[in-house]
Amino acid sequence: MQFALGDLLSLETAAKNAVSRRLFLGGSDARIIMSPDEAALIRLWKEKRGEVEPDDLSGNLIVQLGVVTEALNRGWYEQYRAPRHRRPALGPTPGEKVDGGDPRRIR
Repeated sequence: MQFALGDLLSLETAAKNAVSRRLFLGGSDARIIMSPDEAALIRLWKEKRGEVEPDDLSGNLIVQLGVVTEALNRGWYEQYRAPRHRRPALGPTPGEKVDGGDPRRIR
């Protein structure tokens, strides 16, 4: 597996991704959600609602290394670690309640 410099995320792309991060929950968000730190959870909630700006991580070396190597890391994982056969995403079927109850089920 080889990667060219152009495969790596540019800082401009990273900035655009930061804006779109409000629209989904990532791994770092999951860590905060599962932690007992209530203040961090409330801050995350406010960030996702657009009430506060996310922390500026542009000076954090670990974060910047992750930004620059994201394409490399993703490609490596997909080639060497990702399951070869993927199932379709499981979720509620049309008409099924989100809590798992199916109105078509006979009781």
